Amino acid sequence: MQFAFVDHDYMEDEIDQLLHSYRSRFWLNERQWFVRCYWKLNDENASIYLHTLPYGFDDLRIDIREKNILFKSTTPNDENFCSYYHVRHLFYCYSSSRNINQIPIHFSNIRHLTLTLPYNDCFQSVLPCFNHLIFLEVRIDTWSQHEHDLLQLQALLDRAPHLYSLKFSSWPSFNSQTKQTKKRSQTAGISVWKMPPFENKSLSVRRLDLRGHNSSGHYQYFNRQQCATLIRSPLGIQCEVLTIGVDNRTHILDLVHKMVNLRALNVRCRADKTDANELIKWLRLHVRSTYTMTKDTRSPSDIRLWIR
Repeated sequence: MQFAFVDHDYMEDEIDQLLHSYRSRFWLNERQWFVRCYWKLNDENASIYLHTLPYGFDDLRIDIREKNILFKSTTPNDENFCSYYHVRHLFYCYSSSRNINQIPIHFSNIRHLTLTLPYNDCFQSVLPCFNHLIFLEVRIDTWSQHEHDLLQLQALLDRAPHLYSLKFSSWPSFNSQTKQTKKRSQTAGISVWKMPPFENKSLSVRRLDLRGHNSSGHYQYFNRQQCATLIRSPLGIQCEVLTIGVDNRTHILDLVHKMVNLRALNVRCRADKTDANELIKWLRLHVRSTYTMTKDTRSPSDIRLWIR
């Protein structure tokens, strides 16, 4: 249950009144039901989330980006209900807040994680293990700590033995350059892209989703050199299912012919995104007849290709 407050000057008093209504003999003794509130504050409004304990649903969004995230409950001992074992999906974003440590909430059965790098110190306590993690979505906001971010990502991959899908959904646009270099590139109409960290390693990842956006919000299309880097990388070599955007249709041939373990490809071509049917006709002339391809019903600009 979620509540929204425009004026949060008296919000904690309102929360105390709300929790008091669940401290009656009926709830605590007869039904033995406990509830917990957590709320976050920002400059414009405040939201309160109320749920029963133990939490029994598979999805929970606790936005750890907030500088103030606080908890209260009707249970006499919060430590008895610190494990949110049933939660399978979690969003985690970096925060300098220490308030999250006031109640040791743990998510030990996460299967789907959206993570913004770098993560902070309380990440280890909030997510103590990744034995059940099968899908990881990574967002990179800045390259100011690039090497540190890659070390954090590798440490997570090493602890996720069953991770199957890895998605890079956003990353910065420019390499480390001087302002003068950036200005010249922009003037010439040249975009200088950083690429997702393909050099990171995982023994279990077989599916890569590179259908991401740069920090300017533009869809990422990979050029020939970037595709070649992907093909030679550890993650690219073992990739079986790939989602990607490319600059030119010829890059599709490079991917299907040189990625040795690839068996399925979902691709969008910048030069042909308005005419997927024509691209399919062209591909049929350049790949084996055993390959199957069709337009993606959810995104008509994308083509699905199965390699047989």
